[in-house]
Amino acid sequence: DVALRPGFIWSFGDGSMWATTNTGAPFPNQTITHTYSKPGTYSVVVVTTWNGAFTHNGAVRAISGEIVKTSVATVTVVSAPTRFTK
Repeated sequence: DVALRPGFIWSFGDGSMWATTNTGAPFPNQTITHTYSKPGTYSVVVVTTWNGAFTHNGAVRAISGEIVKTSVATVTVVSAPTRFTK
């Protein structure tokens, strides 16, 4: 058996960071979210790491090394108009 363990460090470009092992989910059930407090252009960075272990003849052994991948995306946040409803 092989057990892989992902890790994610999110930097949202506004000073906020979040570390998690949650891989997320597609819309509309997403589990990775962030709310920006003001409009602007932000550089969102996620550093993904993978490590793991394997089991052979009942013994668990760590897999040497780690995979690290950095992904960057530019996000533009705009303000929404205020609407009052009855």
